[in-house]
Amino acid sequence: MTEIKKRLVGVATVLIALPALLQAEQVPERFNAIGVEVDYSPHGLWNNASSKRGLEYNGTPVSYPGAPWQQVSVAYNDTVQKLGNSDYHQWRIQVPAVAHSGGSGFGDVGSTAVWNAGDLRVMKEESWHKNRRMMKVDIMVSNESGKDITDFYFMHALDPDQDASAAAEFRTLNDVVPSQNFAFSLGLVRGLVASYGICDNHKQQVGHTAWSTRPTAALLDQELAYRDDTMHLRHHEAVIPAGETAHFSFMFYFSSDLQSAYQDYKTHLGAICEREKIVASANNASSMVEQLLTESRAKDADYIAARATLLRGVKSAEAARAKGLKVGEPRSSQNYL
Repeated sequence: MTEIKKRLVGVATVLIALPALLQAEQVPERFNAIGVEVDYSPHGLWNNASSKRGLEYNGTPVSYPGAPWQQVSVAYNDTVQKLGNSDYHQWRIQVPAVAHSGGSGFGDVGSTAVWNAGDLRVMKEESWHKNRRMMKVDIMVSNESGKDITDFYFMHALDPDQDASAAAEFRTLNDVVPSQNFAFSLGLVRGLVASYGICDNHKQQVGHTAWSTRPTAALLDQELAYRDDTMHLRHHEAVIPAGETAHFSFMFYFSSDLQSAYQDYKTHLGAICEREKIVASANNASSMVEQLLTESRAKDADYIAARATLLRGVKSAEAARAKGLKVGEPRSSQNYL
């Protein structure tokens, strides 16, 4: 580590450790990691209200530049712990952002945030790979309540606005592949794709909503609808026993085209989801990762290729409408400010 900075945010001490391959001159919440730039809020999310920046790849904002929307919600025992985009001081933040080299045996640079949510201690670690526009997100949830908790839900969500800075366009083409393992939002102007990939097809879901902050909201397959909506990944644990920790992972991608995003997910699924290898049959014949790979190869490759062919040359709402796609009305930028 080349530099450690401390400062107070409310009553919490923020530790920002900047390894040599990060830009030490950046302000504490923000660092650059091999083309990935995250302007964190004081609570470890991709939405710094002061700078009005969030997650960026090589200078392209992934979320709306001005008021980035990135959501984390938790519920258990039929109670939502916190909703909202920025009010995470009520989660009693412990470590909003600690940048470090490596992370979870994957990637080259990472960051860690730790929250207390009710009786749970939630740690989020993000790791970035230097040769791919991919992020692995590890979540560890420790039950410190002294009794079992039931129906734990964790939701991670983003408003992808990769065309906002180039063309003042906030809509994206939103879709989920047939296996339900991979959701994406594609910006027509630049062709850039933001996507979630799951690591557990029994406990995780992906999809889109009209800006829902509820961790139990219905996640929709919008079937290439061109709308200004939000993309979500949800994880569910039926029970987390007292004193035990649930661990799960998922992937986030930002790619130059749809086929590259899907190929990255398919190619790296086994390595990235290594910790998620859960026996899927009584005789240990297959793992969760193997099941996911089989599903994605069988169901999704042709679908992604067909979508890419359909969208070739489509760069506007009018062109999307001409292809028979559902096109929503543009949302006023005033709604973000």
